[in-house]
Amino acid sequence: MKERELKQKNLIILLGAGLLVILVLLVGGFFKNSRFAPGFNKLKVALPQNIVNRISSPHGNIIETVLDNPNSLRARLTDVTKGTSSGVAYVLHEENSLTHYVKANLPELTDDFSYEGWLVNPTTNAYISTGKFNKVGEGEYSLTYMTQKDYMGYDKVVVTIEKILDSTPETHVLEGLAK
Repeated sequence: MKERELKQKNLIILLGAGLLVILVLLVGGFFKNSRFAPGFNKLKVALPQNIVNRISSPHGNIIETVLDNPNSLRARLTDVTKGTSSGVAYVLHEENSLTHYVKANLPELTDDFSYEGWLVNPTTNAYISTGKFNKVGEGEYSLTYMTQKDYMGYDKVVVTIEKILDSTPETHVLEGLAK
C-alpha cells in the first residue's frame, strides 16, 4: 500500500512540476513580447477580428480602446506603389501614452520579407517603428502597438516592406495621415 501511495505522490509532484514549467514558459513568452515587462517597449497583438474581444490589457481591450475612443485619429492608407493595397490606421494619444492599430490588405510576401509599421512626425520627419505586421487572413495583415511615450505629432502612418527589421524604413507601400 505504501509503495502505491508513494507512486501516486510522485506522479502528482511530476504533474505539478510539468504544469509549472508550462506556466513559466507561457508567462515568459508573454513578457518577452510585452510592453509591460521591464526593458521592453512594445506590445504587439494582432488577431483575427472574431477573437479580438478576448484580447485584454490592463486598460481593457486594446483594439476596442482605439476604435471606440472619440479622441482617436483615423488614417485612410493609400498605396504609394500604384498597386491595389489599402488599409486603415488609428492613433490615440492619451496621458503620456500612445496606442496605434492598423489593418491592411496587402499582397503576400516571400519568407525573406515582412511588413513593418511606422509612425512619422510630418513636421520633423522623425519616425518610430511600430513593429512587424501579423498575417490574420488571406492578404489581411494587422498591427497593434502601445507605448508609455506620447509621441505627440507622430500622426503620419507608413507601412513598408522590409528585408531587415531594424530602425530604418525600406520600401514604402501604404501611407496616410491620421486626422
